Amino acid sequence: MLMTVSASRKFENFSTWFDDLIIRARIADNRFPVKGFIVYMETGAYILEKIKNLLEDLLEKTGHKRMLFPLVTTEELFRREAEHIKGFSGEVFIVSEGREKGAERKLIIRPTSETIIYPMFKLWIRSHADLPLKIHQSVNVYRYETKA
Repeated sequence: MLMTVSASRKFENFSTWFDDLIIRARIADNRFPVKGFIVYMETGAYILEKIKNLLEDLLEKTGHKRMLFPLVTTEELFRREAEHIKGFSGEVFIVSEGREKGAERKLIIRPTSETIIYPMFKLWIRSHADLPLKIHQSVNVYRYETKA
């Protein structure tokens, strides 16, 4: 079965055209019941993995080391980056319950990694002798994409 995606639509509304192309090519499936979360099909997962590997190889060639930071941050750390997170504040997922029911401290699932990484930089970088600190992290971030 031949699937076509109109090239003329590309210029009318690129975003809609691109989304349609990704779905029809079975790169991703956007029917998951949580807005903004999509399922990457076999081809989509393959493409993402290849891109990630390419970028990580380039970073390693320049001396960057891979690190992994936590998935969650505290509300306090998140708010410290007020200017940076301004665009994310309405899109964060807050862990409302866990083992400690009614815990006073809210935990936020990272919408971006800076608010998790910067506090650690403060602990690790004490003087110019600690620079450059060349690290990278390739992870998912989580935002409630209201425009999706």
